[in-house]
Amino acid sequence: MIQVNNVFYEIGEKKILSDISLSMEQGQMLAILGANGAGKSTLLKLMTGSLAVKCGSILLNDKPLGDYSIRELSKKRAVLSQVNPISFPFTAFEIVMLGRSPYLLDKQGQSDHQIVDEILTTLDAQHLKDRLFSTMSGGEQQRIHFARVLAQIWDQENPCLFLDEPTSALDLKQQLRILELAKKLVQERGYSLCMILHDLNMARHYADRVLLLKDGNISAYGEVKDVLVTQKIAHTFDITFEYADKYACR
Repeated sequence: MIQVNNVFYEIGEKKILSDISLSMEQGQMLAILGANGAGKSTLLKLMTGSLAVKCGSILLNDKPLGDYSIRELSKKRAVLSQVNPISFPFTAFEIVMLGRSPYLLDKQGQSDHQIVDEILTTLDAQHLKDRLFSTMSGGEQQRIHFARVLAQIWDQENPCLFLDEPTSALDLKQQLRILELAKKLVQERGYSLCMILHDLNMARHYADRVLLLKDGNISAYGEVKDVLVTQKIAHTFDITFEYADKYACR
């Protein structure tokens, strides 16, 4: 699990995050929501170790993130970023195999090829295995990137998975496919999962806990039914109660 304790983050004199505390529990899905510029992506980068914590602490399994080597950390958490450019003529299989990079020096148990095949089957993407990435649709490319990220932690016990707006630019069917699989990984494999979303309806249906950010501060945090309520939604997104009520839990 990941524990965030009283984290502050500034760039120059600009405060990005102020006094953030939360936990990312095993077997739970945490959704982070907020308006553009609220600090969502910065928080995610801090939680994954992409940015160094300057004030406060972030622990992974009771150990500070900064105490892990890059290779150690790569085996315990994986991140699906918003932008994942591929400029080489790789096939889907080759891209997913990139996720096994942290294990290249390890003695192999279950072969890397078997793991990649298992993931592609789980994602219903075996038919894409030998396709060039550049010839795929946006939804297919996102599925392959998701498979690559899963390959990084597939054979680890209780890993953490981070998804930065995983449904952006996808049609509804592809959005549901990604989120259904994410929920399955949480429920069946015990993943600790954190995702940034803009869709409150998706968060309401899939998340176990929700964090609302406003101007770098926690606006609300807790179980979905307690957080996605009219008043808190209206405050976080600066919208009227009438509009906020359309997204609130019933």
